[in-house]
Amino acid sequence: MVYSEALQDTIFFCEDEATKAALVEAGADEWSIYTKKELRLLIEQHRRKPITAAELLQFHRAKRTFCVRIEEWCDAIGCGRLSAHF
Repeated sequence: MVYSEALQDTIFFCEDEATKAALVEAGADEWSIYTKKELRLLIEQHRRKPITAAELLQFHRAKRTFCVRIEEWCDAIGCGRLSAHF
């Protein structure tokens, strides 16, 4: 758990969906939890085209507003175009 100045939110990092479910059960906001798989997708995108702090914040807000997970977003738009949709 860490407070992210860039995201203006407390976020959690976890190994997998089972750990995420345990964090949610313990009171964490589901949309503030990033799994290892989600982080991997963000890193892959950042390697293709660097993601700015503003773009990351915009995505984090969209994740919560639209209740969408990074992998769902990637499936819909293709991760190669992720930053074009911030």
